[in-house]
Amino acid sequence: MWHCSVFSISFCFLFFFFFLTPFQNSSSTTALSVDLINTTCKQCADKSRTTILSYGFCLTSLQAIPFSHAMNLEGLAIIAMELTVENATSTVSSIGKMLSSGAFDPFAMGCLKGCLELYDDAVAMMLLLLSVDSVP
Repeated sequence: MWHCSVFSISFCFLFFFFFLTPFQNSSSTTALSVDLINTTCKQCADKSRTTILSYGFCLTSLQAIPFSHAMNLEGLAIIAMELTVENATSTVSSIGKMLSSGAFDPFAMGCLKGCLELYDDAVAMMLLLLSVDSVP
């Protein structure tokens, strides 16, 4: 079930990231990018009210992308979405390999098929969102 928790973290990260977007000035490129990443991750972690999204996870994920330091809030949201697609696609591949191995009992195979369907849908949804010209 490790894969399901990764999806939950990514989904919550994106949910809270976009929840905060209307309250921030996305054209504020003059703010220090590192401060923007720190502030955004702190606000997202604080608003999650659970341990689903940790400040450290958010910070590490965004800072791992070299050009994230030159982004405004909208750019950071796009980076977060792209990271989510990459992680979910990797998870789909891992689940596919587990299913094709046939090394699991029927119950586990059913669970894996359910996870695969959820991840496939999530990837499709994220790709659709990334293809939209503007976020309302």
